[in-house]
Amino acid sequence: MAKKTKSLALLDATENTVEAVENKLMSMIEEKKFDINPNYSMSNALKSAWLILQETEDKAGKNALEVCTKDSVYNALLDMIFQNLSPAKKQCYFIVRGKKLCCDKSYFGAVAATKAAVPNIVDVFANTINKGDTFKFEKSLETGLTKITVHETSLENLDNDIIAAYAIVVREGKPNYIEIMTMKQIKSAWNMGAMKGDSKAHRNFASEMAKKTVINRAVKMFLNSSSDANSLVVESFNRSNDDEYEIVDDPKEEKKEQANSKPLDFKKEDVVEIEVEEVEQETPFANLEDDDEAPDWTK
Repeated sequence: MAKKTKSLALLDATENTVEAVENKLMSMIEEKKFDINPNYSMSNALKSAWLILQETEDKAGKNALEVCTKDSVYNALLDMIFQNLSPAKKQCYFIVRGKKLCCDKSYFGAVAATKAAVPNIVDVFANTINKGDTFKFEKSLETGLTKITVHETSLENLDNDIIAAYAIVVREGKPNYIEIMTMKQIKSAWNMGAMKGDSKAHRNFASEMAKKTVINRAVKMFLNSSSDANSLVVESFNRSNDDEYEIVDDPKEEKKEQANSKPLDFKKEDVVEIEVEEVEQETPFANLEDDDEAPDWTK
């Protein structure tokens, strides 16, 4: 058992922000500006976020609510809800970048958001193609769609280098949509991010990160071409996209954003420190740095 000091003011700030988000969403639902998926529990997602934000820290070990602007916390929670994501199911996770709290999707989250926005999409899944695999595909002259004709692999090939990855979007009443990317194309996408594909997640979970990249490319076409009724989902999806597509912020713009932002407001004299006993648990992304991504893997 380890003792850890928490600030009651931070706990109150978290709870108040979560409550404000929930009130805003309920108002939007009543005004018909936002439709909640009947299979999605907004309340459970916000409760999970409330617990997670109490433990979320930046690279220096400071609580996210001490360093992140109030607006960024508010928007991160909205992005989570608009996309029907659950942090408890590892569909999203909160990362501190500078003074901004970001809600990053896992590839499970990308699939969940797409299914919420595009009704005829039944499922999305991906596979990697490793050195030694036999892989063949063809293009339809009528539709232009890709069709995989052969993908033969073996247990021995799983440890070989990844040479490509593909995503399959299963659609109700329509042929499957298939997106294929070579590893060169995948690394080019990673190279657009701040970490240039050299994060711990990319190095240690290359297969999962490759799947994530090809899934995101496959579903973005459907999301960006969906009806205006899904605009909130699409905007949130693009805003919380993978950091492999994230362009490094201009330092001048970052300073400008910080100057115009409002920190979470609580007075120093209101801060009360308490000690709580908690069991330290290891999480899949406990040691990631600010720009790292959490690996997507099932237990």
